[in-house]
Amino acid sequence: MQLHTRLRARDLEEFFSQVGKVRDVRIISDRNSRRCKGIAYIEFFDEDSVAPALKLSGTKIMGIPIQVQHTQAEKNRAAMLANLAKEQGPTRLYVGSLHCNITETMLRAIFEPFGYIDTLQLMIDPETNRSRGYGFVQYREAESARRAKEQLNGFELAGKPIKVGEVTEKMDHSISNMGSVLDDEETDRGGIEMNANARVQLMPN
Repeated sequence: MQLHTRLRARDLEEFFSQVGKVRDVRIISDRNSRRCKGIAYIEFFDEDSVAPALKLSGTKIMGIPIQVQHTQAEKNRAAMLANLAKEQGPTRLYVGSLHCNITETMLRAIFEPFGYIDTLQLMIDPETNRSRGYGFVQYREAESARRAKEQLNGFELAGKPIKVGEVTEKMDHSISNMGSVLDDEETDRGGIEMNANARVQLMPN
Protein backbone atom coordinates (compact mmCIF):
# COMPACT_ATOMS: atom_id res chain seq x y z
CA MET A 1 0.00 0.00 0.00
CA GLN A 2 1.33 3.43 -0.93
CA LEU A 3 1.88 6.32 1.43
CA HIS A 4 -0.99 8.74 1.25
CA THR A 5 -0.57 11.13 -1.69
CA ARG A 6 -1.33 14.12 0.55
CA LEU A 7 1.28 13.14 3.11
CA ARG A 8 3.73 15.96 3.83
CA ALA A 9 7.25 15.90 5.18
CA ARG A 10 5.97 17.75 8.23
CA ASP A 11 3.48 14.95 8.92
CA LEU A 12 6.25 12.33 8.89
CA GLU A 13 8.50 14.48 11.05
CA GLU A 14 5.79 14.85 13.67
CA PHE A 15 4.98 11.14 13.55
CA PHE A 16 8.58 9.94 13.99
CA SER A 17 9.41 12.59 16.57
CA GLN A 18 7.77 10.29 19.11
CA VAL A 19 10.87 8.06 18.99
CA GLY A 20 13.61 10.66 18.49
CA LYS A 21 14.62 14.01 17.05
CA VAL A 22 14.33 13.96 13.24
CA ARG A 23 17.17 15.47 11.23
CA ASP A 24 15.68 15.20 7.73
CA VAL A 25 12.61 13.93 5.87
CA ARG A 26 12.56 13.27 2.13
CA ILE A 27 9.46 12.14 0.29
CA ILE A 28 10.18 10.65 -3.15
CA SER A 29 7.92 12.12 -5.84
CA ASP A 30 7.37 11.35 -9.49
CA ARG A 31 9.43 13.68 -11.67
CA ASN A 32 6.54 14.42 -14.01
CA SER A 33 3.39 14.27 -11.92
CA ARG A 34 5.08 15.36 -8.66
CA ARG A 35 2.91 12.79 -6.88
CA CYS A 36 4.32 10.79 -4.02
CA LYS A 37 5.78 7.43 -5.13
CA GLY A 38 4.98 5.91 -1.76
CA ILE A 39 8.56 6.04 -0.47
CA ALA A 40 10.12 8.39 2.04
CA TYR A 41 13.40 8.60 3.94
CA ILE A 42 13.71 9.61 7.57
CA GLU A 43 17.04 10.53 9.16
CA PHE A 44 17.48 10.89 12.92
CA PHE A 45 20.04 12.86 14.88
CA ASP A 46 20.54 9.92 17.24
CA GLU A 47 21.19 6.38 15.97
CA ASP A 48 19.41 5.02 19.06
CA SER A 49 16.14 6.33 17.59
CA VAL A 50 16.28 3.86 14.70
CA ALA A 51 15.37 0.71 16.65
CA PRO A 52 12.09 2.11 18.05
CA ALA A 53 11.33 3.68 14.64
CA LEU A 54 11.53 0.24 12.99
CA LYS A 55 8.94 -1.02 15.48
CA LEU A 56 6.44 1.50 14.09
CA SER A 57 6.12 -0.60 10.94
CA GLY A 58 2.45 -1.41 10.38
CA THR A 59 1.24 1.75 12.08
CA LYS A 60 -1.29 3.74 10.06
CA ILE A 61 -0.59 7.27 8.89
CA MET A 62 -3.61 9.02 7.40
CA GLY A 63 -5.37 5.66 7.40
CA ILE A 64 -2.66 3.75 5.51
CA PRO A 65 -0.27 1.25 7.20
CA ILE A 66 3.40 1.95 6.62
CA GLN A 67 6.42 -0.32 6.37
CA VAL A 68 9.61 0.88 8.06
CA GLN A 69 13.03 -0.60 7.29
CA HIS A 70 16.69 0.33 6.99
CA THR A 71 17.66 1.99 3.72
CA GLN A 72 19.60 -0.14 1.26
CA ALA A 73 22.45 2.34 1.44
CA GLU A 74 22.73 1.85 5.19
CA LYS A 75 22.53 -1.93 4.78
CA ASN A 76 25.39 -1.77 2.28
CA ARG A 77 27.35 0.53 4.58
CA ALA A 78 26.86 -1.79 7.55
CA ALA A 79 27.97 -4.78 5.48
CA MET A 80 31.05 -2.89 4.30
CA LEU A 81 32.00 -1.90 7.84
CA ALA A 82 31.44 -5.45 9.04
CA ASN A 83 33.69 -6.83 6.32
CA LEU A 84 36.33 -4.22 7.09
CA ALA A 85 36.23 -5.05 10.79
CA LYS A 86 36.46 -8.74 9.97
CA GLU A 87 39.55 -8.16 7.84
CA GLN A 88 41.23 -6.03 10.49
CA GLY A 89 40.25 -8.32 13.33
CA PRO A 90 38.12 -7.81 16.44
CA THR A 91 38.78 -4.96 18.84
CA ARG A 92 36.44 -6.01 21.65
CA LEU A 93 37.47 -8.57 24.25
CA TYR A 94 35.57 -10.56 26.84
CA VAL A 95 37.35 -10.94 30.18
CA GLY A 96 36.04 -13.69 32.47
CA SER A 97 36.80 -15.75 35.58
CA LEU A 98 37.56 -12.56 37.49
CA HIS A 99 37.83 -12.48 41.28
CA CYS A 100 34.90 -10.61 42.82
CA ASN A 101 37.25 -8.03 44.34
CA ILE A 102 38.71 -6.96 40.98
CA THR A 103 37.72 -3.39 40.03
CA GLU A 104 37.58 -1.54 36.72
CA THR A 105 40.63 0.45 37.77
CA MET A 106 42.58 -2.76 38.26
CA LEU A 107 41.46 -4.12 34.89
CA ARG A 108 42.43 -0.91 33.11
CA ALA A 109 45.88 -1.01 34.67
CA ILE A 110 46.38 -4.52 33.31
CA PHE A 111 44.95 -4.02 29.80
CA GLU A 112 46.01 -0.45 29.06
CA PRO A 113 49.70 -1.24 28.35
CA PHE A 114 48.63 -3.09 25.19
CA GLY A 115 46.99 -0.08 23.54
CA TYR A 116 44.46 2.72 23.75
CA ILE A 117 41.20 1.58 25.37
CA ASP A 118 37.97 3.16 24.13
CA THR A 119 35.74 1.59 26.76
CA LEU A 120 36.13 -0.81 29.66
CA GLN A 121 33.19 -2.24 31.54
CA LEU A 122 33.07 -4.57 34.52
CA MET A 123 29.65 -6.17 34.89
CA ILE A 124 28.11 -5.51 38.32
CA ASP A 125 25.25 -7.36 40.01
CA PRO A 126 22.70 -4.61 40.81
CA GLU A 127 21.42 -6.51 43.86
CA THR A 128 24.74 -7.13 45.57
CA ASN A 129 26.71 -4.31 43.90
CA ARG A 130 29.55 -6.78 43.44
CA SER A 131 31.33 -7.91 40.30
CA ARG A 132 29.70 -10.71 38.33
CA GLY A 133 33.13 -11.98 37.43
CA TYR A 134 33.37 -10.77 33.85
CA GLY A 135 33.71 -7.63 31.80
CA PHE A 136 34.54 -6.17 28.38
CA VAL A 137 37.46 -4.21 26.98
CA GLN A 138 37.13 -2.25 23.74
CA TYR A 139 40.44 -1.29 22.11
CA ARG A 140 40.93 1.38 19.46
CA GLU A 141 43.11 -0.96 17.37
CA ALA A 142 42.64 -4.64 16.51
CA GLU A 143 46.35 -5.28 16.99
CA SER A 144 46.09 -4.10 20.60
CA ALA A 145 43.25 -6.54 21.24
CA ARG A 146 45.18 -9.38 19.61
CA ARG A 147 48.26 -8.82 21.77
CA ALA A 148 46.21 -8.44 24.94
CA LYS A 149 44.38 -11.69 24.24
CA GLU A 150 47.58 -13.59 23.50
CA GLN A 151 49.40 -12.41 26.60
CA LEU A 152 46.60 -12.14 29.16
CA ASN A 153 44.48 -15.23 28.47
CA GLY A 154 45.29 -17.49 31.39
CA PHE A 155 47.08 -14.68 33.27
CA GLU A 156 46.75 -15.20 37.02
CA LEU A 157 44.98 -12.30 38.71
CA ALA A 158 44.19 -12.34 42.43
CA GLY A 159 44.99 -16.03 42.48
CA LYS A 160 42.73 -16.94 39.53
CA PRO A 161 43.66 -17.44 35.85
CA ILE A 162 41.47 -15.11 33.80
CA LYS A 163 39.85 -15.87 30.45
CA VAL A 164 40.31 -13.42 27.61
CA GLY A 165 38.53 -13.96 24.30
CA GLU A 166 37.21 -12.12 21.26
CA VAL A 167 33.69 -10.74 21.10
CA THR A 168 32.07 -10.81 17.65
CA GLU A 169 29.28 -8.45 16.61
CA LYS A 170 25.79 -9.93 16.57
CA MET A 171 22.31 -8.48 16.20
CA ASP A 172 19.53 -8.53 18.76
CA HIS A 173 21.70 -9.58 21.73
CA SER A 174 22.51 -7.26 24.57
CA ILE A 175 24.87 -7.48 27.48
CA SER A 176 21.94 -7.95 29.84
CA ASN A 177 20.91 -11.10 27.95
CA MET A 178 24.29 -12.68 28.35
CA GLY A 179 23.69 -13.86 31.89
CA SER A 180 26.04 -13.69 34.83
CA VAL A 181 28.52 -16.16 33.35
CA LEU A 182 29.69 -16.82 29.79
CA ASP A 183 31.31 -20.10 28.88
CA ASP A 184 34.02 -20.61 26.28
CA GLU A 185 31.52 -21.23 23.48
CA GLU A 186 29.66 -18.01 24.24
CA THR A 187 32.94 -16.16 24.36
CA ASP A 188 33.80 -17.35 20.87
CA ARG A 189 30.36 -16.51 19.50
CA GLY A 190 30.06 -13.15 21.17
CA GLY A 191 26.60 -11.68 21.29
CA ILE A 192 26.71 -7.97 21.95
CA GLU A 193 24.28 -5.66 20.30
CA MET A 194 26.20 -3.46 17.88
CA ASN A 195 23.40 -2.47 15.54
CA ALA A 196 22.42 1.15 14.81
CA ASN A 197 22.01 3.20 11.65
CA ALA A 198 20.62 6.70 11.74
CA ARG A 199 18.42 6.34 8.67
CA VAL A 200 15.26 4.34 8.04
CA GLN A 201 13.11 3.97 4.96
CA LEU A 202 9.36 3.93 4.46
CA MET A 203 8.33 1.51 1.76
CA PRO A 204 5.01 0.56 0.18
CA ASN A 205 3.52 -2.59 1.70
